[in-house]
Amino acid sequence: MVISRWTKARSASALPPDSVALRVAQLESVRRTAVPLYLACAANVWVTAVLMQHRVPPVVLLAGLVPVTAAAVVVVALRLARRAPGVTEQAVTRGLTWNRQAVLWMAVWLVGWALALYRYADLAERVYVAHFATVSLVACLVCLTYSRRSMLLAVLAPGGVAVLVLAVSGEPLLLAVGLETAFLLAAALPVAGSRERNLRRLVLAQEREGRSQRQITDLALNDPLTRLPNRYTITQALDSALDRPDPRATVLFVDLDGFKTVNDTLGHQAGDVLLAEVARRLERTARRHRVSVGRLGGDEFAVLLPHDDRARGEALGSEIVATLSEPYDLDTARTARIGASVGAALAPAHGTDGEALLARADIALYAAKDAGKGTVRVFDQEMERRLTARIDLEAALRRALADEERVFVFYQPIVDATTGRVTAREALVRWHDADRGWVPPNQFVPVAEESGLIGDLGRLVLTRACQDATTWADGARVAVNISAEQLGRGTLVGEVREALAASGLPAGRLELEITETAMFTRAEASTQELAELTALGVRVALDDFGTGYSSLSHLIAFHIDKIKIDGSFVRESSESPASATVVRALISMAREMGLTTVAECVETEQELERLRNDGCTEIQGYLYGRPEPRPQDAQYVQALNTLRPRI
Repeated sequence: MVISRWTKARSASALPPDSVALRVAQLESVRRTAVPLYLACAANVWVTAVLMQHRVPPVVLLAGLVPVTAAAVVVVALRLARRAPGVTEQAVTRGLTWNRQAVLWMAVWLVGWALALYRYADLAERVYVAHFATVSLVACLVCLTYSRRSMLLAVLAPGGVAVLVLAVSGEPLLLAVGLETAFLLAAALPVAGSRERNLRRLVLAQEREGRSQRQITDLALNDPLTRLPNRYTITQALDSALDRPDPRATVLFVDLDGFKTVNDTLGHQAGDVLLAEVARRLERTARRHRVSVGRLGGDEFAVLLPHDDRARGEALGSEIVATLSEPYDLDTARTARIGASVGAALAPAHGTDGEALLARADIALYAAKDAGKGTVRVFDQEMERRLTARIDLEAALRRALADEERVFVFYQPIVDATTGRVTAREALVRWHDADRGWVPPNQFVPVAEESGLIGDLGRLVLTRACQDATTWADGARVAVNISAEQLGRGTLVGEVREALAASGLPAGRLELEITETAMFTRAEASTQELAELTALGVRVALDDFGTGYSSLSHLIAFHIDKIKIDGSFVRESSESPASATVVRALISMAREMGLTTVAECVETEQELERLRNDGCTEIQGYLYGRPEPRPQDAQYVQALNTLRPRI
């Protein structure tokens, strides 16, 4: 138990023997004790010389007085001049080595001088000389605590000689003094060792505190994953660059395209590996151009340029896009491809405040993504106006969904190509805003997807469509569009069950229309959800078929009942033989696979006749009807049509 406690105490103060911090602390401790030591030794030598001057030859007295006094003067002078060695490891080692050698020589010299005086002294004076030698040795040990070997050497060599001389003197009094000296020197070793251990504990505590402080500072200034400066550091650096009489700088706001797909399909660990590699590529590019780079958060990065040269900024942005678009080897088996979009803002043209400049670079980034991604855009006021309008549109849509006010579901018929009988109706969401009038779906649906409102919007359409379908006397199915943001998140099956249960609509009368992009975003989870929906009896249609790059693989992998041929092929087939061939091929392939086909955007009898001849199953388009509100909304919608938008 005692040994265990001793071991724990030792490990608690464990520091490497060559720890620079420890050696610096040892040297500083020696420097603090050196002056009192040398002054005390010099004073003792002078007192002893005065006491013994009537018995000892002058040359013997001078042999003690001169070197010790000179050493004391030199040490005091160095201390007053504060000529401390540098904190380099070599300088500290030299300082400790010099001190160890000097103190050992002083211990030997003082004991040797005491023995020289011993020859001329009477009994009482010999007792004093023995006391002088003991005190001198103990004083020297104080400056040798950092070196146990030197302490032992001082105790065993000059100390051992002094004790031996006293022990063989034959005088009981001197023998007692010798024993007292031996006991004192033996006790001085553990006391000095305890002092050294306390110093080690102090240095260890300081090093731990320093490491903790460095870690706190590092976390405050740097991103833990990529080791790049974080948003705070980037903003501070930008503010410093702008805090000049003539501030000039460029901020590039970099956002990764497709990173979310990697996270969703390969997992967050793969996403972290990807982000780290993106950071390395940005660092290499930044070093080549002598600019700064940092991570703002998520998959967003910033690059700071020390000038406002638009052409150079755009050129660097294009280089970054190209660099980050190259393949990434995540491990031996997996490779990922992503892209990047860049927004730029220049000071002073676009602002002289760091946060404002970053915000405007972010606005430019939004414009770059809106332009098709993989591009570089420089901020202008029109971008800010459009973004403000989008934010206002999102706020208005949020209010409309919360109140379910002026959000309608229109229905467009889907008919049998042969009989003309309505087989289904597609539910299409429409929104009338008090200020804007009718807002086109291609404007507010993307806003809903980006803002997270698509879930609320999708549930509203699904619930209302199921309720409305139960009132249709012809028993037609209802088709509801499902966004990529709704599929594969584990909530769609529950929402469908709830809508069917609340309305009483049979599952076989519900069709869910999804796009290839929606299925591919979270393929594994989407496959599971579609399988569960099919098991319920819900039908699944693949919308905009023919526009994706992996259509055939999706038809095989997913539970699909129907394909909808994209309207662009139908429109172009009248004038383009190639488009007509594509339509015939799609219809033929679907027939062989036992799938229903729906041709979208059919507007003329000629298109209808051609599609019938090709074997298309169902038709949808203005030829058979435009999207119309449900009967209970018709009068309200008609009244809204007469209103003029306020903005």
